[in-house]
Amino acid sequence: MLHQCFLLQLISSGQAEKSTSFSSSMMRIFQRGLLRQRDKEAPRLTESGFQFLVCIMKLMALLPLF
Repeated sequence: MLHQCFLLQLISSGQAEKSTSFSSSMMRIFQRGLLRQRDKEAPRLTESGFQFLVCIMKLMALLPLF
């Protein structure tokens, strides 16, 4: 649960956008894919969203840093 909170903070704060050079429109699509809203509940990371994030992180680790 703690790692989910950290990832949600990272995504919400825009730190992910800065570190990955995603455009703002791509980041919005990324956020919508990861988060869901239930009535008045806070957004939560879904299982499929978490798996997607893990795959993205693995791919990013393979990219050369500039």
